[in-house]
Amino acid sequence: MFEDDLKIAQTTLRGLPSHVDKAQTKAINAATRKALTLAVNDIKSQVNLKSAYIRSKLKISQKATIKKPEGILSAESRGVLLDRFDGQQVVTRSKNIKRSKGDRFRGISAGYKSKGVTVKVKAKGATKFLKGFYIPLKNNTGVNNMGIAVRTGRDKNDYKVLYGPSVGQTFQTVRKDISPMARELLITELLNELELIS
Repeated sequence: MFEDDLKIAQTTLRGLPSHVDKAQTKAINAATRKALTLAVNDIKSQVNLKSAYIRSKLKISQKATIKKPEGILSAESRGVLLDRFDGQQVVTRSKNIKRSKGDRFRGISAGYKSKGVTVKVKAKGATKFLKGFYIPLKNNTGVNNMGIAVRTGRDKNDYKVLYGPSVGQTFQTVRKDISPMARELLITELLNELELIS
């Protein structure tokens, strides 16, 4: 199918030299936008993140122009706070109920204390339990400004905030999968543009 389409496109290109550059530019930009949607869907099939969040970390870093007919997608490489992977507080009843006031910021009711957290990183993976805890974060980061951390020592400040794979990391693994589809999109868009000016 696409070999025939290419032959038609090549014939049309030779006959319409004055319109080729604009048609090519519009086709590349349209295909790049659709490729971004493909990337969002493919990343979502790999990791347990919301589509809106994934899309916010992907962008068209270069739009095609007549002088530079190339569209480029890029993704943020910063690690994603582990809490974004459906982080959930796990509680257990406190031994000293009267002294246990709970913690509304962590979703812990009075009479209970934190037991750990659960997360699900892979879209088709299992939910995992961690001996971690929620901690307030600075600079308005994380969901409700909270992140998941684990102890690294006995001191109050001996902890490490945990991160999952970044959108950029996952994008690197799926880009090969969407490349054939992106090429097909480009051919289709180019043919559509050429039909409009032929």
